[in-house]
Amino acid sequence: MTVVVVVAGVVGWAASARLTGTPDSLDYLVAARSWLAEGRPLDTAGRPFTQFAPGYPAALAALTWFGAELLTAARVVAAVATAVTAFAAGRWARRITGSSRAGVVAAVAAVSIWPVWTAAHAWSESLLIALAVSAGAVLSAGVARRSVPLVGAAGILVGCAAATRYAGLVFVLLALPLSVQWGGTLRQRWLAAGVFVLPVLVIGGAPVVHNLTVDRSQPLGPRAPADASTLDVLMQAVT
Repeated sequence: MTVVVVVAGVVGWAASARLTGTPDSLDYLVAARSWLAEGRPLDTAGRPFTQFAPGYPAALAALTWFGAELLTAARVVAAVATAVTAFAAGRWARRITGSSRAGVVAAVAAVSIWPVWTAAHAWSESLLIALAVSAGAVLSAGVARRSVPLVGAAGILVGCAAATRYAGLVFVLLALPLSVQWGGTLRQRWLAAGVFVLPVLVIGGAPVVHNLTVDRSQPLGPRAPADASTLDVLMQAVT
């Protein structure tokens, strides 16, 4: 497993050797730089950064504060996120299957298209994937051991995922199967679900509250009109 995780980090670093820039990448990099220079994230027009969740530029700003160049910080995040995804996927698979061959799952996670492709871009997806998979692994362990602290830790990870990309808020729905699998009395189930949900709402909801203070009509930030509806995208995927 250790070898797989190291290889995953190398794969992430290699994939990010020549980071591909997109308009979204520029928004993230500008937000990270302004966080250090101005004490708050700003967009390319100097306005409060609301178009995306702030978790990724916050990670870049933190590494830059410790002395890394901004693009180097993006590469470090990509490499570490890829390694963490591989490690968490392996641990999760081992807990579910009980097999030492779960390292195969970690290896697949390390070199699969989506993590490697996102590592080649200065995007937040690689960090989101690492946080989401880690949350799943920790939550699985928490349910198996009936450990409230582990369930709370999973909630913190999901909250961080939601603060990295707003789509991460959907993982709060894991509270439903959690309350079913936890067992015990109804009070114990509600307690476990509450310990999980609370950090998700506090950490993941903070950027939403910030956006509302900027523009009450755009809690998830400004969005350009989509060329296709969600239904159109789903139909294209199955036809």
